[in-house]
Amino acid sequence: MEPQPYGYLFVAKAQRESKNPVLYAELPGAHHNFDLFHSIRSEAVIDGVTAFTTWVLANRERIPTGTAPLKSVSFL
Repeated sequence: MEPQPYGYLFVAKAQRESKNPVLYAELPGAHHNFDLFHSIRSEAVIDGVTAFTTWVLANRERIPTGTAPLKSVSFL
């Protein structure tokens, strides 16, 4: 696990380099690194990532291109 500023730098570089949208989400109060070992939490993340990826792939023709990248999302 890297300190938070490295995550910001990684996302900023990815947004500059990628032709695809790059998103960054911070979850205040979250237990970071919980996915290091298999658990009910990591299983929920796997399910969520799978559902999101499936949706993106199914709807990629409808997603507008050339829109401004979203810098960050915060779930409070």
